[in-house]
Amino acid sequence: YGGLVPWDGSLLAALASGRVVQVNAWCKDSSCPVSTVVDVASALGPGDHGSFYIAGMTWCNSSLFIAFGGQSAVTGVLRCANCKLGADCTNSCSLVNGGAEPGNGTHQLSAFVADIACLDDTVLVADNSNFRVQAIPTSCMSAPCNVQTFTTGLKYPLGLAVVDNGKWVLVTLDEGIVSLRPQGMVQSDSWSNLG
Repeated sequence: YGGLVPWDGSLLAALASGRVVQVNAWCKDSSCPVSTVVDVASALGPGDHGSFYIAGMTWCNSSLFIAFGGQSAVTGVLRCANCKLGADCTNSCSLVNGGAEPGNGTHQLSAFVADIACLDDTVLVADNSNFRVQAIPTSCMSAPCNVQTFTTGLKYPLGLAVVDNGKWVLVTLDEGIVSLRPQGMVQSDSWSNLG
């Protein structure tokens, strides 16, 4: 999970160790510098956070948002402000959704958080095992935030893409793709069959 996100001529990469690192996309060997931008476990504070993974990350309104999850571990979304190239911004991160364990409440995410995307002033989170997409306002600095359900009733949402300048939100599912309007209403539940 996790993937890559472009950032000012560089790339951010999510590692299995729970760190987000900055890498040079054009460097071709192991001597290339890699610097930590966020250490998720450290951002969560002291304690045993269990085994978790980084599900995805997105830039939204000048902050880096990182979604993470785990079967019996922490699961949620971090908001990291004031991140700069070549600098660690772990200390500027705060939890905006989720917590110590998975769940299905308004301020909880399932153990299988799948993706994250930016839509205007909102961060969308694919909450796979809860069959929904959550919406977190980017103006919220730390939990509890005014988290809303963007849409529900989806069969295992896996990926999110905001397309056509925010006119559509595409959600990949275990079987197919649905298209949503920016308010979360299904625009087409058979988008992947449209050719």
